[in-house]
Amino acid sequence: MTPFQSELRALLTRVLSERRNMPDVADARYTARGVEQLGFKHSSEIFVDSFIVEVVVEKCSESDIKVKQKSASVRLHKVFGEGFGYKYVRSKISEQYGPVAIYKVSTPNIAITSSLLTVKFATMADHKIFLQNYDITMDCMNISSRNIIYKYLLERGVEKKDVVDDLHKSGSNCISWFTKKGDVKVKNKIYNKFIQLLESGEVRNPLSSKLSEFVMPTLHNFGETLYACRNSGLTRIELTVHSSQMQTVEWNSNLLLNTVQFMNECRTFATSYEKQWKALVDKVSSCYTVCIYVRQQHTLAYCHWFNSITSKKQGIIKKLNKNDDPMVVVANLSFNNRPTLYQIYDSLESGLETEKVLRRVDENITIVPSQRNSFWSTYPTTKQYHTFEEMGLVNYKGMHIGWIDSKQAKSKICLSKMSEDKYSAKEENINALTTAIDNITLDETSHIFIKENTDLKPSLYRVAYNVLQLGDEFTATHYALHTFRGHSYFYVDILIKGRDKQPTLIRTPVDSSIGKAISQQLGERKQQIYLRVISVGYRTITVE
Repeated sequence: MTPFQSELRALLTRVLSERRNMPDVADARYTARGVEQLGFKHSSEIFVDSFIVEVVVEKCSESDIKVKQKSASVRLHKVFGEGFGYKYVRSKISEQYGPVAIYKVSTPNIAITSSLLTVKFATMADHKIFLQNYDITMDCMNISSRNIIYKYLLERGVEKKDVVDDLHKSGSNCISWFTKKGDVKVKNKIYNKFIQLLESGEVRNPLSSKLSEFVMPTLHNFGETLYACRNSGLTRIELTVHSSQMQTVEWNSNLLLNTVQFMNECRTFATSYEKQWKALVDKVSSCYTVCIYVRQQHTLAYCHWFNSITSKKQGIIKKLNKNDDPMVVVANLSFNNRPTLYQIYDSLESGLETEKVLRRVDENITIVPSQRNSFWSTYPTTKQYHTFEEMGLVNYKGMHIGWIDSKQAKSKICLSKMSEDKYSAKEENINALTTAIDNITLDETSHIFIKENTDLKPSLYRVAYNVLQLGDEFTATHYALHTFRGHSYFYVDILIKGRDKQPTLIRTPVDSSIGKAISQQLGERKQQIYLRVISVGYRTITVE
């Protein structure tokens, strides 16, 4: 990733974290619609997923590091050949080998019983390549959650200190813990593979898309497993063996099968991909899609949804083709019945030039990235594939993802016209988030213009039902939106008729009647808020 792309990704992250009504899926409950089970059921054979190696390199300056990386990569190719993936991780000084380049080598899911890796590992030392650790993996039916598995581990004798504290990295659908077999350290990891693909498939790239795996899986055997688990959910159990040599087939097989057996009494859920997809859509169907276009670089960054715990984002950054119209691309990336926040910069240095809230005029599919992250993803004509609908990613609440045909891609089709909302992103009405406490209705008999409070001091505000009394008439002068104990509230400055010379400060849930009254008026020219209390009950206020 270039420095410009890194800066653009950081800008996208700031928008997602600072603006409201962003498409956050961090607390989506993917197990909620499932049928409760016990344990995970085998769905694949045991295979080697990847391994980490140290490649000895000559000591070099920073300017020569790319040359050394290329040399290391050539040697890796010479040992392992085609079909393997090679990703540079970092360089370091090894106590045993001196300067080394560390690489992650991804395998084409080679079965643990295959002699292929044994043969290749035997020749590594001749090329000054040394094993650090390797992953053995099994895909299983049914899913669970981090919280459920965490409680189960503690009940079964796993010590709290051995559970990896990595919620911020892995999220609520993944958990890891350490064990030992003899002198060998093992990291056990269990995660919802389907959700990993939905949220963002790459650990080291928090903005990426792996949705193409559902239609055109990179590995044929994984594609078969992915399809086979569509009605139950897919969990991956992955063990990282910290060993400088590959253990025997029997040793590796017993290690993983013992972990699967250890989880036999854990609560799991048979939850189809469709149900999990709908749980995600329920969280974001009324939230923004965020698109940022930088004119000088002719580059677009976008995010369909993100996880605020892990900072992983479903989307991409990509330079448009020379003749691509960014507005057409944005239209094709937008969802039906869901707003798109579109920001335009001439350059990142020049600051925000234009911001619009757009909506589709016509209903159509939303194009999602292909394996090559194309904005014009097309279905293949010579290869079999599954559709997104067959894989459970159905048209739900206007979110209908798909690809186009080659003729449409060639013509740069625009899938929908876009209209501009009359409200800005800051003024748009807010969805109800909490259960109403106050029961207040709007009386449009007075005239005052409510303004946004840009210097909020939340500790000064009291709950509305502890402040207002029967017969109080008041106008709202300022508002701010703020999160309190995990819920969203309006913090409102009010003037109570006949009592106040200075504003009274109250807070109320955004979906209370006061909150709804404020939401209804934001963006209107008059923005009038005038209310009168006509009854007071337990945590209940009614006004007219």
